Amino acid sequence: MCLGTHRYLTDDHRIGPASYRCAGQSPACAGGEVYSLQSIGSSGARAVDDAFTFAGRRFGAQQPARLTIWLVEQPHAPDDQRIPPEATQDRLGQPVIYLTGQTENQLAYQATHEVVHVLFTPIEIHHWTHEVVAVLFSLEFLKASGKAEYLAEVLADQEAEAVKMTLDEFVRSEQPYRLGFYGRASVFGRQLTQIVGPAGYIGIAKHWTAAGQPDFWAWVDALPTRQRKAVTAISPSRSSTA
Repeated sequence: MCLGTHRYLTDDHRIGPASYRCAGQSPACAGGEVYSLQSIGSSGARAVDDAFTFAGRRFGAQQPARLTIWLVEQPHAPDDQRIPPEATQDRLGQPVIYLTGQTENQLAYQATHEVVHVLFTPIEIHHWTHEVVAVLFSLEFLKASGKAEYLAEVLADQEAEAVKMTLDEFVRSEQPYRLGFYGRASVFGRQLTQIVGPAGYIGIAKHWTAAGQPDFWAWVDALPTRQRKAVTAISPSRSSTA
């Protein structure tokens, strides 16, 4: 669910008008996966369109004029070896979203997560703050769209996963993110939302240092006094999150 790897598909791998089979030419494309281009009305395109529509209602975001969406069908493999969904760019710098979900619910969750990255995360940035926002936005979408049963399943999985990583480990994480990362992002993010409300967490992805890195503490410092103190009390130290 992160940015940064490029899956360049060439005519050598074409198996149809809008499908490719990966030959295993890069770490992001292990081999055997079938990439299906998602056109208007396809399951992946609908999921992304719904995600951008929700983002538009929530904070006035607009879908890019040029956006490519691929649905990746993967051979059977253990979960820790499966290629994750991703938001990245093509050779021309245009946004690309790869989805791997097999059900409508999975696609909905993945699409809303990756839409956050398309809107807020530069291609070279891999940072825990943006993953927190992406996870929270996906959870919010599931709730708003009436997917209560699936939301409960996701939350239960994330709670179980979160125990595998402490908060200090989480904010120091680098790619590839290990098991526990997204569960901890969910738990910490929901704690933050209890303080700042559902309208407040998006701001985490909008604060940057002078060097162009996400700045969690600039967001915290801009909060009203009571919220700022409460967020500071549950967060790791400033030095560990720098």
